Amino acid sequence: MLICQGKTTGFAKLPWAQIELASDARLEEIALHIVRWIRKRPEAFRVLFPVSSRDLGGVELFYPNILIQTLDWTKLKDIRTVMGVQGLTTDGQGSLLLMDSAFGERLVRQAEKVNGDWSRGVKKGSFVRVLMGDRRMLAGTVESVSKNGIADVRVNMTVRDLRLRVPVRALLLLNVEKKNRRYYGK
Repeated sequence: MLICQGKTTGFAKLPWAQIELASDARLEEIALHIVRWIRKRPEAFRVLFPVSSRDLGGVELFYPNILIQTLDWTKLKDIRTVMGVQGLTTDGQGSLLLMDSAFGERLVRQAEKVNGDWSRGVKKGSFVRVLMGDRRMLAGTVESVSKNGIADVRVNMTVRDLRLRVPVRALLLLNVEKKNRRYYGK
């Protein structure tokens, strides 16, 4: 997933810095913290979260670090304050180690290639599992999908039904027969 802020034309030729994570156990939360940190700054940024898959076990990256580009590397010094971030990759003397732009762009293309594979095929009537947010792990049936990629999902619970509005990319398509769907509601 590539997130851009500001005027990023020409960034494809810039090198990438690597953000080292303290743990990969809570990647979704770390990603949110990094995005909030970036949104508070007026500078232009490109951040690559190299997600290879997203399933019931969580998010898995195909590269161990999150990559970031900006015009002024000094603006990244306080990224260590972000919860879950260990810091930027540096050499023994504390100088920032930058990654070749061509390698970074290959990772961008690879991330775009797998982008949303876990939710491909979600449409009205699909049985899905929610993968993000406070309703994570609930399963239900898609009632509709808007043109901007937001799904309305009905979760059948024992006492009542719950209706959710969730981005399609935050859903996992479950190929489960109707007679076995009751198991997922518990």
